Amino acid sequence: GLDHRIGFIKQGYDADVVIWDSHPLALGAAPKQVYIDGIAQVAKPFSVNKPATFREVPETPNFDKEAELALKYDGLPPLEPAVDDSGVVLFTNVSSIYLRKGPVIQEIFAAADEHIHGTVIVDNGHIVCAGDCSDVSVATNARHVDLEGGSISPSLVTFGSPLGLEEITNESSTNDGVVFDPLGGEVPSIVGGDGSIIRAVDGLQFAGRDTLLAYRAGVTKSVVAPSSNGFLSGLSTVFSTGAGHKLVPGAVVQGIAAL
Repeated sequence: GLDHRIGFIKQGYDADVVIWDSHPLALGAAPKQVYIDGIAQVAKPFSVNKPATFREVPETPNFDKEAELALKYDGLPPLEPAVDDSGVVLFTNVSSIYLRKGPVIQEIFAAADEHIHGTVIVDNGHIVCAGDCSDVSVATNARHVDLEGGSISPSLVTFGSPLGLEEITNESSTNDGVVFDPLGGEVPSIVGGDGSIIRAVDGLQFAGRDTLLAYRAGVTKSVVAPSSNGFLSGLSTVFSTGAGHKLVPGAVVQGIAAL
């Protein structure tokens, strides 16, 4: 074995060491320097100053609720978005806030230090206050969410992935199928013949597990094109990943996005 040479930082052992800028298990942890046999591997190391909290051991989340739901629903708990009855959500301990200003996204608030964080108040889907909201009254039934130093930003958009058209890659029954390429052969008349162009919007499957997981991760819109093994795929579409079905207002953001 090699346990006499590796696995410890002490005299006589190989000097293979990584120096981190924060706790290795902390979100955003990055190596500052790497030593192999005592020789530094990064010629010009660079690191960003981070709060002292980044050097603390991350707390293990409590997954009791998730475990209970997994047992209750045989491993497939529901992922559909929940509607907040209060209408007002109060986000506290916000370290930074990014909002869309015209065609760009700007940082409108940044915490002065790790002990002074901002607040965001959302009323029925609209931000009514961001930053210092000490002079804004909030309804008693408002939902409170502690971000613990997190950030708030506009939602994300994905493109290139088969969200909405494919659930399990190697299971054809969960896919929309591959379109016929008119440049590679004759297209059957049942799908429109050689002059047809397939539209992704006609094959969308809403509320798939991958789609809803993407929505939970902050991806609220998806640009998806029909699957193809040839040059021409068809007409892509833009849809909302959180919509339960096509008739929900805003489910299809743009029926045809591009060819």
